[in-house]
Amino acid sequence: MSHNRFTPLLRQFDRELDLPQPIKSRILIEIADDLDDLYTHFRQQGLSEQVAYARTQERLSPTLEILQQLRDIHQSPVQRFFDRIPRSLLSRWERACVLVILLLTVSLSIQQIESTSFFHQASEFIWPVMLAAISGFVLLLIKTYQILLKKEHSPHRIRSGVPMLLLSAGAVPLLSLLGVWVEFHRALLNLARDPHSGYLAVLNALLESSALMVAGLNLFLVLSILTFALLWRIGSIEEANANQLLDPSSE
Repeated sequence: MSHNRFTPLLRQFDRELDLPQPIKSRILIEIADDLDDLYTHFRQQGLSEQVAYARTQERLSPTLEILQQLRDIHQSPVQRFFDRIPRSLLSRWERACVLVILLLTVSLSIQQIESTSFFHQASEFIWPVMLAAISGFVLLLIKTYQILLKKEHSPHRIRSGVPMLLLSAGAVPLLSLLGVWVEFHRALLNLARDPHSGYLAVLNALLESSALMVAGLNLFLVLSILTFALLWRIGSIEEANANQLLDPSSE
């Protein structure tokens, strides 16, 4: 990544852009690519290096309007609240909480799955839930392999596959809730048709839905925590890439 000619401009963006990491680093990398593309465009039009540089700087200088638009797009009210917490303190608490929750969740999941009657008790919706979870874990393994072993740290590829991973993780609790709704809907229909024996269908739906929600929430928690750890690593890489843009001598 060679954007040395625009390092002073990127440093100005870095000073003026009041956003948390790694969002700030991601924006700086995108700005650096835009600067390089615009500079190349002006050069291809036949402009000299000095004129092309001046035109590029004029078009993408960090004006108050541009900075405010970047803040509005990338920062929500919730993010502004968490930005007030020191990043080092938040990092320590996050890591401690993630470790505790992961250990508890894995322990509970193993205890539940070891039960021979667990899958018999769970709703038939346990299978699409398991399929979504397995898909998420496969995507997580692939992305972890790309980041940690293959070292695919290119700004254009580092987040490829992440949306599908998040979609698979989000599908786990959604399918679980859908299964609970369907089971109770069926039970209530049976109760309406036969009030005398319909209560057994309601009790059975409660049992099946409980097992389904236990499985769905446990799988979702484990997948979410591991995904969070991977995204934290990706954010650290993006921050390092942005630091190289701001300090080319560190490359």
